[in-house]
Amino acid sequence: MSPYSRLIQDHGLTIAVFDSLPHGVLVVDQDGTIVLANSGMERIFGYTPKELVGSSLELLIPESSRSSHRKLRSNYLNSPEERIMGSGRELNGRRKDGEEIAIEIGLNPVLRSEGALVVASVVDVSRRRKTERELASLHADLQQLTYGISHELKAPLRSISGFVQVLAERYSDSLDDKAHDFIQRSVNAVERLQNQVNQLLSLTEMDVETRPFHEVSLNRVLAQALDVLKPSIERVDASLTFSELPSVRGDEAQLLQLFLHLLTNALKYHRKGEKPQLEIATTETETHWIICFKDRGEGIAQEDWERVFKVFERANANKQPGGGIGLALCRRIALRHGGHVWVESSTPEGSEIRLSIGKIADEH
Repeated sequence: MSPYSRLIQDHGLTIAVFDSLPHGVLVVDQDGTIVLANSGMERIFGYTPKELVGSSLELLIPESSRSSHRKLRSNYLNSPEERIMGSGRELNGRRKDGEEIAIEIGLNPVLRSEGALVVASVVDVSRRRKTERELASLHADLQQLTYGISHELKAPLRSISGFVQVLAERYSDSLDDKAHDFIQRSVNAVERLQNQVNQLLSLTEMDVETRPFHEVSLNRVLAQALDVLKPSIERVDASLTFSELPSVRGDEAQLLQLFLHLLTNALKYHRKGEKPQLEIATTETETHWIICFKDRGEGIAQEDWERVFKVFERANANKQPGGGIGLALCRRIALRHGGHVWVESSTPEGSEIRLSIGKIADEH
């Protein structure tokens, strides 16, 4: 039995188990020489284990990357640790027939008095990478299509709204109550559709037209949102209480959109005959700020907690007007800011929606 076979048994594995693993496994010494390979390597690279043992690891590296790989290997052996090789970038290997393939490698050092060994677990991810590129391309095409259609819809909607309003103004005296009712319903329907188109544009613009982040005071964002919503707040005589909010790194315009949607929902879904009450409080974890929006409204059924964040999905859809895009947009904005938005709790006496946003790096 070779010393390397003994090495495997010493670590609780048998040759049969090592060879039957579904992915490729190599053991490489500190000089970059392959001392052990399983049959999974043959399925990935085309070399038999016998062909690989005794060969330089660079045999499996594309020629264009061999020089830089030697330096990376040397640096790794100076401070070996368990890690994923090539994390954050694409990593390629070279098959026996010369074809380059996309791979992922997990490295595990084995420190011994006679010299370090590195156990490398290798997975062929060529098919996955191809699928990811195809999906990314399809997603980009769909985003551009949605963005274009939304823009194209705005002009005819404005025309329809304008003509209906002109009809109501010029022929008001000639129309009966039923005709006026039809006109008003048409105006309301166009306004709802315009709102949906605008929100859909906001959703797609996040991927098509992104802006760089800078430090943003959420106190300022909240003040801007309350100023915009002042007429609505006064109309329903809403009561709002809030604590000091933190500053974050982000897109101020998008964060304002997010606050406007969450505040608007709290104002819209209040219980009939009662004044809306909204409390905004801040908690934190080591890495995130948590902004809690707690209302005293109608509540959200637990089975709808996740559904309300999907495009065109709404809770209480028959009770209030809306496009079903606002909360989906909120979630997209939160994700872009390294956070999340979710329903924490909900009862017939109100709901609590929580927003997490990543802290500025030097805060923790």
